[in-house]
Amino acid sequence: DEEAQVAEEDGTAFEQHEPFNVADLDPEVLERARRAVLAMLESNAGDCPKQFVRSLLKQAGVAGMPIAALGEGVFFSATEVFLRRPGTPAPTPETTSAPGRSPVPQELQQQMVQMIREAGGRLSLSRLAEGLQWQPGAARHTLHGPLKKVVTQVAELFFEPRHV
Repeated sequence: DEEAQVAEEDGTAFEQHEPFNVADLDPEVLERARRAVLAMLESNAGDCPKQFVRSLLKQAGVAGMPIAALGEGVFFSATEVFLRRPGTPAPTPETTSAPGRSPVPQELQQQMVQMIREAGGRLSLSRLAEGLQWQPGAARHTLHGPLKKVVTQVAELFFEPRHV
C-alpha cells in the first residue's frame, strides 16, 4: 500500500491491525468525526499536519479510518502528485534543492508537469518515479535527491503528504 509506504518513510506511520471498513461505520460517528476535522481545519486556516487529523480520528473512535473517507471539504493524498490549480499560490519550497544535490533543470520540471497533465492532472508518486526513472540509485535520484522532495520545488505541482 503506497500510503503506508510513504507514512513509514516519513515517520508518520500509524498502527492498524486490520483494514478499516468505512461501510461498517455508524453514519453518525462518521459525521461527528467529519465535523470535528472540518472545525479543526477551519480554525487552522484550512490546513494542518496529518498527524493532528489522525489524533482527532482516534479520539472520535475511528482510528485508522482513511482521511479520504471524510468526504468533500477534506483533501489529503500522501501518494499522488497533482497539477496546481491556476491562481493557487505556489508553496515556498523549504530549499531550492537538497543539500549537496543539483537543482532540477527547467526541462525536467516541465517533463514532470507534462506527465501529470497527460494522466489527467494527478499521478501517483510511484508511477511518476517509474516514468522518470527516478528510483533510489538511479542517476536522477543521485543527482537531485528523492523525487518526493524534488516535486515540492516545482511550482506547477502540488504534493503535500504531511498536510490535510
